[in-house]
Amino acid sequence: MTETYFELNILPLHRKMYRTAIVILTDSDEATDVVQDAFVRLWEKRGDLKELQKPEGYCVTVVKRLCIDRLRRRALQRNTPVENAEAETAVSPSRIEDSERLQLALRLMQRLPERQRKVLEMSSFEGMDNAKIAEATGLSNINVRALLSRGRRQLRELLEKNQ
Repeated sequence: MTETYFELNILPLHRKMYRTAIVILTDSDEATDVVQDAFVRLWEKRGDLKELQKPEGYCVTVVKRLCIDRLRRRALQRNTPVENAEAETAVSPSRIEDSERLQLALRLMQRLPERQRKVLEMSSFEGMDNAKIAEATGLSNINVRALLSRGRRQLRELLEKNQ
């Protein structure tokens, strides 16, 4: 990849890369850092990359992976107590409570209408976006959004009643 190619094809993607990072990290400073790290990595690997077929997709993927790395590091720092090594093996009451709440939510999901439950499972557990759900179910995007919204609302109401 030449310097000219980098300036013409990679640098203009800054806004898209930043938007991706801010959506994932929800912190503007961290998002800026990630985008800067991505540019540094891309520049350092310019000899290996030659000219990319889809520079936008490649750059967004680099940003996503850097964001995921940051989130993992952040989670490790939060979950690893420095002073108390025994805490790693202990099961916290909040973790038990979260597990019980998840089990309750799964049971309550069974009460939802079939289509709502199916769409919620695809979105929440399989990580599918609305377009993929629409394609898999044969529903329109609007129907998928409506089913997700209604399903989430009903599930929230059921959870509030059962607490």
